[in-house]
Amino acid sequence: MYNNIGKKIKGLAQIIAYGGIFLSCLIGIALSLGFLADDNFSGSPLIGIAIAFAGSLICWLSGFFTYGFGELVDQTTEINQNLKTRKAEHIE
Repeated sequence: MYNNIGKKIKGLAQIIAYGGIFLSCLIGIALSLGFLADDNFSGSPLIGIAIAFAGSLICWLSGFFTYGFGELVDQTTEINQNLKTRKAEHIE
C-alpha cells in the first residue's frame, strides 16, 4: 500500500487535475446552456464560460503542486536508496 508512494501521489495528481478540468468544463457548459434556456434569469452565458476557464486553471495549477510533492518524495526515496547502497559498499 505504501510502496512507490511518490508515483502514486503523482498519479493521483494527474487524475485530480484531469478530472477537475473535465468537471469544470462540464459545469461551465451546463451553466451557459442553462442561462441561455432560462428567459426569467438575466445572467450571462459568459459566467459559465468564466467558471469553466477559472476552474480548469485552478485544477491545472493545483496539479503542479501535488505532482511536485510526489516528485520530491520519489527523488528522496531514490537518494536514500543510493546512500544505503554506498554505505553498504563502503563497509565491506
